[in-house]
Amino acid sequence: MFIITVMLQPIFAISQSIEVIGNLKVVEMDMANTENHLVVKQPDGTLATRLVSSLPSPEDTMRTLQSDLLLTSALCNCSSLPPAMIQSLLDNGYSFQDLINFNTPPADLLASGFTVEDLFNEGQSPLDLFNGGLPASTLYGQTYEGGLIFYLDTLDIHPSFEGLVSAPYDQSSGSNWGCYGAEILGADGTIIGTGNQNTADIKAGCSSSVIAAVICADLDLNGFIDWFLPSKDELSEMSLNIGNEAPFPNTNIGGFASDWYLSSSEFSANNTWGRNLGSNIIANFSKLSNDHVRAIRAF
Repeated sequence: MFIITVMLQPIFAISQSIEVIGNLKVVEMDMANTENHLVVKQPDGTLATRLVSSLPSPEDTMRTLQSDLLLTSALCNCSSLPPAMIQSLLDNGYSFQDLINFNTPPADLLASGFTVEDLFNEGQSPLDLFNGGLPASTLYGQTYEGGLIFYLDTLDIHPSFEGLVSAPYDQSSGSNWGCYGAEILGADGTIIGTGNQNTADIKAGCSSSVIAAVICADLDLNGFIDWFLPSKDELSEMSLNIGNEAPFPNTNIGGFASDWYLSSSEFSANNTWGRNLGSNIIANFSKLSNDHVRAIRAF
């Protein structure tokens, strides 16, 4: 394996093409002439890549050459790693995990034929990929930890979780909220991050075992048992990102019915908040109404 070591010391100009066989120590960069080339060869004299690349500015090189990977955006003087370079890395013994450890932009990996699922399988979280440059819309609808991603905490608002996933299908097409005429203490949270506590409060305060919150709280799906009934805003977020309001290609990737869905957000002793995922209308209606239920969980 070739090793690139960057020495943080004064940089002196070079005026010739450098051919390196074996290990490479970068201690000099041309600060003015961008026509100089860095040619990296394997110990047997063959090129480690088909590309011979101009050196970028010294500061870019210093920032980018920080591991033992030979082919980087610094070496090719480009804004992203072309698929051919990534394939060359793999052909020369580097693993997919090596590429991830080197912080290769996720978009470059996807362009090379890897999938978001591949990145998840190598330990990357949705927020890792978002912070690595992938737009949230690319991640919405992807399967992760038991469900379909529909929310990412990109602003670090919620210290206890990074995002939310929806169960891939409805848990009921006709359940009610329960406890008509009784106000449930604590179950009135509406914002993102309150659905779990709402569900716990409903389950503790209602004796029925067939109501929407209990169906979600008792759900064992895809290896996870911490599902809950979404709050009003969590339900809306599903509609916006994986429902009928989501832009193509995520439009209704969640497979929702064009009908009313229950939230865990209580409106009054007799009413609860819900949303029609066909017409996208938000309204409060009777707790006795039988409507669709879709569980979610946090990761």
